[in-house]
Amino acid sequence: LPDGDYVFFIVEEIGTVPEDCQPGTPMMKEVRETALPYFYRIEKGHFSRTKTSPGTVSRPMRVGEQIVFHPFRAYPPLTFSDDCMFGKDCLSMRDTDTVSVQLPSGTLPLFLTLSINCIAMDKSVFQVYDGETLIHSQKVDTGMSIGVSFKIPERCRKRKRLDLSFKLVPQYKDPGRRTTSVFHLTEIGLKAP
Repeated sequence: LPDGDYVFFIVEEIGTVPEDCQPGTPMMKEVRETALPYFYRIEKGHFSRTKTSPGTVSRPMRVGEQIVFHPFRAYPPLTFSDDCMFGKDCLSMRDTDTVSVQLPSGTLPLFLTLSINCIAMDKSVFQVYDGETLIHSQKVDTGMSIGVSFKIPERCRKRKRLDLSFKLVPQYKDPGRRTTSVFHLTEIGLKAP
């Protein structure tokens, strides 16, 4: 391949025959196209991959900006840890993954809003961390959709960065049970009061 930026797709053609059909019935075909979760670059014969779009210039998130996740879009205010994966309409991450948000300078209080899908089998506590520091928690019932809004701590605003990770802790702990949650972040927004 010549030097340049690339996106690769897996194209699957799946053929099925209904169980109650007559012999000779043509197969029903379904085509699925799946994007691999990286951007690829070939430069002077060297191959590299990245989760951020090549040529993206990072910048702080703007007040009022709402980011909705889709595959292969540039997200200049965000940086992702290596294990974060882009899905069809979300950023999938485990409790060990981080998404960093560049914050604008200024003295106004700022609020971050998140829309997350996650399976909560029992009543739980959803926790948001900045690095190792707990910055927000809220109780969630069983279900899948979690809406979160919280004030960004002043120390994060001064640092102009928020290193987000999430945990889902069962409200009634079973000491012998260790679960790892997968969070599907669908939207992230920044607001002022």
